Amino acid sequence: MKNCILILISILFVNCSSTDKKKEVNEYDLRIELINDLFVEIVNTNFNKVSYDKYRKRQDSSDYVVIFIDKFSRVDKNYVQTEKYFPDSLNSNDYNVIFKKMIDSTLNDTSTIDLNRITETGEFKIRKYEKGLNFLRDTTMNFVTALMFSTPHFNDKFDKAMFGLSYFCGGTCGYESIIVCKKDKDKWLITNNDINIEY
Repeated sequence: MKNCILILISILFVNCSSTDKKKEVNEYDLRIELINDLFVEIVNTNFNKVSYDKYRKRQDSSDYVVIFIDKFSRVDKNYVQTEKYFPDSLNSNDYNVIFKKMIDSTLNDTSTIDLNRITETGEFKIRKYEKGLNFLRDTTMNFVTALMFSTPHFNDKFDKAMFGLSYFCGGTCGYESIIVCKKDKDKWLITNNDINIEY
């Protein structure tokens, strides 16, 4: 009888572990899907192609290069203060739960983003950020911007999400904000990108 109980407990433990692992893998896949769906919109929001071609385009490359920091970043204490600037549309239980996850340091990993899986990049080409890369002075590429994502978090139904985005375009050009999105007909859409992080 004792042996039966031990076997049953072992089976339950293995099943629970498998379920947790499966959920973790699914959330990672969902984050990759989210980045793919939103990538072009995020870059285009702040990319003035006409002026870029006129003032910054190099003659030896036709690619518009986006530098991608390939690890999810942690959010800092400045994010906590932004809740008071949330529009009324975000005052729902779903977004409150997601925001609490986002600012909880124990839930924000710095796992690597598999850039080979970021394929929906439109006319932009991704280049991984590497230590020592001075992309502002590199004449071999048409640098557009550098992007860094915090860990995207989701509601229980996995149809709403929120993450931090750092967008750098050289010198004093850049910003950091919270991106709010929802899933509609199997595609992620940005619903709010006006919540800037103040330092």
